[in-house]
Amino acid sequence: MKPLASGDLISHFALRIYNSHTFVVFIKILLYNQYIIKNMAHQGVENVNIHFLIRKFRYRRLKVLENYLAFVGDDNNYIHSEEFRILDSELKEEAKEENLFSYLDEYNKIKEKYNIDGIDTVDNDFEKAKAIMQWLTDNTYYCGMSFKILPDDTLEMLKYSYQKGFSGAINCRDKAIALTDLLLSHGIKAYPILLYNITKTDCHFVTHVYCKELEKWVVLDPSFNTYFTDESGNILNIFGLRELKLQGKEPIANGYSFNKTQQAKDIYLKYFIGNGLARISTWNDNSNDGRKSKNVGKRKNFEYCIPEGHR
Repeated sequence: MKPLASGDLISHFALRIYNSHTFVVFIKILLYNQYIIKNMAHQGVENVNIHFLIRKFRYRRLKVLENYLAFVGDDNNYIHSEEFRILDSELKEEAKEENLFSYLDEYNKIKEKYNIDGIDTVDNDFEKAKAIMQWLTDNTYYCGMSFKILPDDTLEMLKYSYQKGFSGAINCRDKAIALTDLLLSHGIKAYPILLYNITKTDCHFVTHVYCKELEKWVVLDPSFNTYFTDESGNILNIFGLRELKLQGKEPIANGYSFNKTQQAKDIYLKYFIGNGLARISTWNDNSNDGRKSKNVGKRKNFEYCIPEGHR
């Protein structure tokens, strides 16, 4: 699939904007993907493959759950990337571990407002983390095409999405940050991770979690209620996932739930996870700096390497 040169973008879209409803959807998609496109410009990308955006705005009524499930499950809606390669060398600075796990005042408010039954009786970090992720899955929906731009503020995210059904669905960035804050509020170290494919035209967010009993980092994906193991049952961190990819193997997605269905699991493993392992990054800290803004250009950026000790 040949990418469009940047100079062709306006004329290409103009041919496809054939009524006012489509135009509104198109504008919302551009706003939602602004931070991706902006990042491409910073990286000096001249040819941006936007076929996936075109397909998205042509597909109407994605606010209906059944339509969204069908959209995600359609292999034709994804860029079929060329040979996989690692792009982490683009990241110039490593996140400082001491800045990732600050206990914020908001965490007490989160625990007071959203009580997770029985969570304090679970004394195993991995089981507690899974229980918190399950709680988030039970009470919120996921939509990667959610056009509601929320600040990176978990209280605001939950206010918008908690028990609101698919109409209050939040995207993978929101889910990963919300899970991070929920875990930190319960004493478990965690931080969100951004995954990019090699063309940097699509991305996905997951959460890295430290489990004391396992003495290792593991990946949780709250958008799909999933953690990953290899064929021997070893629980994987983000670089374990990448190693499987390099070996041409696929991980096992445990607990998988796509908005309370089992749909699109093969799509998820291939595109959301597999292709996204080309570039792995995180934010520099979990402070409130940049987390209250709804302006996508002022939110925290994810341009930092994962700390060396978390590999």
